[in-house]
Amino acid sequence: MLSIFFVLFLSSSLVLSDSVRDQVCGFDYPSYYPPIALNNAILLQSQVVIRHGDRLPWQGKLCWPSASETFSCSLADTSIPNNSPQQFSSSPNRLYRKRVMPGRNYYPGDCLTGQLTSRGYNQHLSNGRKFYSAYTKASLLSASYSPKEIYLRSDNEERTVQSAQALFMGMYNLSSISQTQIIDIHTMDRNNDDMTINSWLCPVTSEFQDAAHQSPEYLYHIKTVMQPLWDQMSILYGVAVSQDNFNDLLDCSVVYYCNNFTLPEGVDGPFILSMNQAQAWQWSYTYAYPNVEIGAQTGIGFLIKDIYDALKRAVAQASSNVEESQSSNFTNFVLYSGHDTTILPLTVAYRVSDGYLPHYASTLFWELFKVDNNFRVRMVYNEKELLIPGCDSVYCDYNTFLKITETLLPNEKLCQYIEK
Repeated sequence: MLSIFFVLFLSSSLVLSDSVRDQVCGFDYPSYYPPIALNNAILLQSQVVIRHGDRLPWQGKLCWPSASETFSCSLADTSIPNNSPQQFSSSPNRLYRKRVMPGRNYYPGDCLTGQLTSRGYNQHLSNGRKFYSAYTKASLLSASYSPKEIYLRSDNEERTVQSAQALFMGMYNLSSISQTQIIDIHTMDRNNDDMTINSWLCPVTSEFQDAAHQSPEYLYHIKTVMQPLWDQMSILYGVAVSQDNFNDLLDCSVVYYCNNFTLPEGVDGPFILSMNQAQAWQWSYTYAYPNVEIGAQTGIGFLIKDIYDALKRAVAQASSNVEESQSSNFTNFVLYSGHDTTILPLTVAYRVSDGYLPHYASTLFWELFKVDNNFRVRMVYNEKELLIPGCDSVYCDYNTFLKITETLLPNEKLCQYIEK
């Protein structure tokens, strides 16, 4: 079954963005929002998972021997400690700005490892404007910000927090605000965070990953796909390439390509995209081992449970005709700011992956609709509506969607099992 799934997985990669650059780097222009095509539909909720925007290399290693670019970052944090739970405060007389000391960092320049760039920030400004336009038009969100309508969540990486800030700023700018507005972005300790697959939450996931990497199918892929690619890369990059440094080289190549820096001769967008696809296969195979359901139940299923619970709360409220203002458990718009390793396992779990790593500022979202007395769920990834296997259309019957999702939720009994 796993082999059949990955034949389908690779064939789906034929559906690509019109631009290699868009597929690798993400959009530098307002992305498309597929219009709602349901008669008499009321949009009740949208849950949006994003990858952070364009950033510096994250690994803190020399990219390749000839790499010599100096990175310049103008994006900075300005903030002040605050222990008030209030939404507004009088304008602060002082803000603190974190400045990176030039020449004292791993990469030449004044940027931190993995730092969000101005381009990455602008990518999510654009995403925010898209969602604001679509969701105010659909009456999901008010024209002016209302805290009860929006919940922002991020892991505790600076680039994901800033990406959430950028998207929110794109939705609601500061032009009509006379006071300092305090916006909550919810986060947690890394050991408890389910924004990516976390062996602290389910220790057995590490065993499944190790087993996946020793499986005949994975080893065959290494021999027939990865090793020839590594051999070619070794010539192009001037360093010996193996599993140990492949992802680092891919990451650096994406950063250099997306920021128009000088790449090694022979390395271009299509070649980087082929590296991207090879890495996506490896990660996706691991996420779906020993099968898609168990892979999710011991991995990204913890985040799916958060999405599932929020969806059920929205339906329960809509079914009981309780006014939104009377409930603190329902939120119209929920944002989860994470990584490519957040979005990819989600698309693998629902069997809708396009065969590539999610590009910078990718968006994956679930929309909940009420149509007469029924509910439907639409899943959209980077401008494309997704037909989830088992659903009758891209507007999946709510109960069908729940049944599919329930096969992906955390399996506590399995997570407690560790083979001795």
